[in-house]
Amino acid sequence: MGCVNVKKQAKLRMKVTPSSTFITDNSRISNYDFPPPTPSDYEPLSFLGAGGFAEVTACKHIRTKKIRAQKKIPKSKLKQYHLHTSKRPKEAYILESLNHPNILSFYEYFEDKENYYLITEVCKGNSLYSQLVKSGKFSEKKLKETMFQILKAVEYLHCKKIVHRDIKPENVLLTSSNGLNMKLSDFGSADEIVGNEKLFGGFGSVFYLAPEILVGEYDEKIDIWSCGVMMWVLFTGKQPYIEKDQKAIKERIVMKPLQPCQIELEGLSCDGFDFIKKMLEVDAEIRVSAKEALKHKWFEDCGKKYDN
Repeated sequence: MGCVNVKKQAKLRMKVTPSSTFITDNSRISNYDFPPPTPSDYEPLSFLGAGGFAEVTACKHIRTKKIRAQKKIPKSKLKQYHLHTSKRPKEAYILESLNHPNILSFYEYFEDKENYYLITEVCKGNSLYSQLVKSGKFSEKKLKETMFQILKAVEYLHCKKIVHRDIKPENVLLTSSNGLNMKLSDFGSADEIVGNEKLFGGFGSVFYLAPEILVGEYDEKIDIWSCGVMMWVLFTGKQPYIEKDQKAIKERIVMKPLQPCQIELEGLSCDGFDFIKKMLEVDAEIRVSAKEALKHKWFEDCGKKYDN
C-alpha cells in the first residue's frame, strides 16, 4: 500500500472486539504480561493513507504513549492466498518474524468480525515516492544510499526465504523528514518459499513486475528486478514504460522489458550503470542476488556507514 501525506482529521471512533493477538514489541516482555489488546489501548489520531483495500491511521498507544500506525484490512476483501494456514493474514505472520533496521517494525495484531488490524511503527518522513515527487529525481549519491539500505532489507528477507513481491518507492518509508533512513513496508503481497518450490501469481505493481512473473513460476529474484526498476525511476524521475494501460504494459514487459540505456541514464557513473545492468538482467538465473549486489564496487563507500 502506498503512503500519502498525513492529513489532520477529527479523532476517529472505532468499535473493535479483538479475538487474538501476536506480540513482538520488545517493550512487552511476554504475551502474559498484559491482557490482549482492546480498542481502549489505542487513541486514534489521524488518517495516514489508503491503498488497495487497506486503510492506515496514526494512533497513540495509551500505556506507552507511543505513536503507532494501525492498518485496517477488511476480511471481505482478502482471498484465501492472503491467509496463512493459521488463518492469520500472511502479512501479520511474516511481519512478526522480522527484525531488521530497514524493515518496518511490527508490534501486534488483532481482529474483529469484519477486519484485521496490524499495528506497526509510524515513519514520520512519509514515503520515498513523496520525496521523489518533491525532488524530481535523485542524485547518484542519494540513489546509492537509498539502494544500499533497501537491498540490506531485501538480503535479510531472502535469507529467510521471504519474497516481498511489491517493492516500489511508495512502499519505502522514511523515518524522518531528512530522508536518510529507509524502511521497507507493506508486506501484503509477500510470501514464503518452501524448500525448493517456486512461487506463482501476478502480485505487485505493474511497472515493477519482473518478466518471469507474467510467464510462469518465479523465485526471490523478482525483488531484485523491482529494485532495478526503482533505481531507474529514482535516477531519471520518469516512468519505466510509456504504455498507459496495464495490459499493454504487461505485454511490453514480456516482449521488450526495461533495459538500461546510457542516454537515459546520462550522469550515472560506470559502476552505477554496471550495477543496474546486473539487476535488470532478464534471465533470472543470471540476475544478481541481493547478497551479491551489496558487494558490488558501486557500494564501496556505503558499507561502513550503513552496514549492520
